[in-house]
Amino acid sequence: RLLVLGTLRPDKLLPAMGAFVEQVLGPRFTDPPPLDLAAAFAESGPTTPLLFVLSPGTDPTATLLGFAESRGVSGGKLQVISMGQGQGPKAAALIEDARGLGTW
Repeated sequence: RLLVLGTLRPDKLLPAMGAFVEQVLGPRFTDPPPLDLAAAFAESGPTTPLLFVLSPGTDPTATLLGFAESRGVSGGKLQVISMGQGQGPKAAALIEDARGLGTW
């Protein structure tokens, strides 16, 4: 069925493959794991920042702000920027400021 679908409607193949895997193997093979921000933070460092690449409809801002507060970082020590059109220079300026001030 997937071979025929891939031949006739290649645009529908990826969702169909996801549905097939979920049906045969279960949702744990298709659902993304929850973000463990503490573990990700433990692997980061001054030269290895955390970057979030998001899919539509996801927003880790509340989780990130809560995590920062639990680590004693609040107020002006945490800078958040949503990358989009024209945000590159602003993000670069925030990174430079953070390097000099020791902020997040």
